Amino acid sequence: MGQKYQLPGIVGTLVFIATVLGASNMAMAVDFSKLNQDGLVEASTTEDSEDSTSDDAPVEPAKPTIDAAYEFDRANRLASAGGLTRAIPHYKKVLEAAPERYVQAYYNLAEVYRHKGECRDAVLLYGLYMNMETDEANRADAKKNRATCLVGKTTGELSVAAAPDYATLDIDGYRASAGEAFEKLLLISGEYRVEARAQDHLSQTVKLEVADGASVERKVSLEKQLFHGTLKVVVNKPHATVKIEPRELDSKKGSSEVISMKSPFIMPLKLATGKYFVEVTLKGNKRWIRNIYIQRDEESEVNVTLRPAVPEAIRLE
Repeated sequence: MGQKYQLPGIVGTLVFIATVLGASNMAMAVDFSKLNQDGLVEASTTEDSEDSTSDDAPVEPAKPTIDAAYEFDRANRLASAGGLTRAIPHYKKVLEAAPERYVQAYYNLAEVYRHKGECRDAVLLYGLYMNMETDEANRADAKKNRATCLVGKTTGELSVAAAPDYATLDIDGYRASAGEAFEKLLLISGEYRVEARAQDHLSQTVKLEVADGASVERKVSLEKQLFHGTLKVVVNKPHATVKIEPRELDSKKGSSEVISMKSPFIMPLKLATGKYFVEVTLKGNKRWIRNIYIQRDEESEVNVTLRPAVPEAIRLE
């Protein structure tokens, strides 16, 4: 890695960068060069060896929320001691809870998979790391290590955008972007699962096949969730016909049925959020129309004052 990761090892197993503000994405880095081809530590007498973290150790109480700093430190200690497989779920928790704050976790987990010979995941994680890392030296190190995994492999490129544009995108469970598209991500050929999520929208998952030498482009459009508000129409005259016609609903799941009622009606109507056209007619009165927008969990009230129409005999004079 670049200079900030090349600090002396402690008993040949751990490399500490710094603990910055207790929540930095540089809290600790792992010197993976100390692991042999089988993913084992060449020499270690530290208390964080694999034996000291055996499955027979007391189980720690479950945390109500993910402590990213704890999980990152735990993952690095396990990986440094040769416990690559046991480090994986801890790195995944970090990337689930705080991927933007712990960009280093992408690289470390990629290194774990590379040492385990699982290059599909390693190449994906190296690519995501390089999309987020700003230091060119660190990006160069990731690219160099990724190249060792690409030897003899067929590859393609994947580009994905989402609507709305503030949606987050995950690939095979790893955060790929938040609020922007990702373009030309180099991947080992195969099928990948892309999930798009956005507030107040239904999430969508698509499976995309990345073929050898292909450049796959996809846009995922999310559908808004179905929310409701209420509408109360108060008309100054009885027996008027009130027509409420949906025009542009926020969700496709909203009813497109036109509602027609006679005044007066006391109870407000429950309607899907979106734009409606309201028309009120009564013989001998001017037609009343208006466009309204139903907001989520809000009550809208329309007060209609019908006025007498000009008699036809007068209009013809």
